[in-house]
Amino acid sequence: MLAFGGQSRALAKYTGHLESAFKVGRKKAIVSGSAIGIMMMILFCSYGLGFWYGSTLILQHEKTGGQILNAFFAIIIGGMILS
Repeated sequence: MLAFGGQSRALAKYTGHLESAFKVGRKKAIVSGSAIGIMMMILFCSYGLGFWYGSTLILQHEKTGGQILNAFFAIIIGGMILS
């Protein structure tokens, strides 16, 4: 391209393609980051709710700590097997 004086045109075309690829990549990163963040929020809220309810059952002397942890880990392992 340099021999025919087309270096500036090739550089402008390349820069245009880079800018469009950057815009698409940024949108993809925002969407995938948001999806992972929402998934992790649901996961940790579920953990918190499970431990809170388990602690209320322990305080009411309906279940023991071992039974709560057993149920909690059974749900986690069962979820990993199903997915």
